[in-house]
Amino acid sequence: MGTRFLLKGATLAFAEGLGKKVSGSKKGAGKLAHRVKLVIPTDHPQIPEMEKVFLALCEEKWPGKAAAKLKAIKANPNHRPLKDGSLKDNWAGFDGNLFISCSSDTKPSIVKTVGGVNQSFTFEDGVVYSGCKVNAQIEFFAYDNEDAGISAGIRGVQYIGAGTRLGGGGAPAQEDEFETVSVDDADDLT
Repeated sequence: MGTRFLLKGATLAFAEGLGKKVSGSKKGAGKLAHRVKLVIPTDHPQIPEMEKVFLALCEEKWPGKAAAKLKAIKANPNHRPLKDGSLKDNWAGFDGNLFISCSSDTKPSIVKTVGGVNQSFTFEDGVVYSGCKVNAQIEFFAYDNEDAGISAGIRGVQYIGAGTRLGGGGAPAQEDEFETVSVDDADDLT
């Protein structure tokens, strides 16, 4: 069983994972899921609250062994929920921060407050992007498969503000950036 948590003021990274399922592996192998990263500063005010959640999850999963399990989980960068951004210093916006890797089999919701009312959007609507500021509904859970750890599921994000876009890529080309050509002209070019 997991614990739902509203993380406030995170920077959204790898936002495309809200719209489509992506691989969790560098090599493109592995299970497809909706995957995003939530980047927070090392002094984020909710870190102590998250630490309490992590301990409670360990107490529930491993009664009498919670402190030792949590210590072992935190010692392994692949199994701890709050990861050191300097491990991904080649990713824009990560160095000097912490991040939470989140995934879900179910497409997460995207919400923005418009005129005092929360409205739902799709990723294709362009409301969220890598680098924008969000509140995120996540669910932390402890697991004990081949190894013990704590992971996070992404349930949804709420756009709360603009931020510096992360990663490469610019805006796609617009229709008026191309010359009009006829099919006959196109055949002459090949």
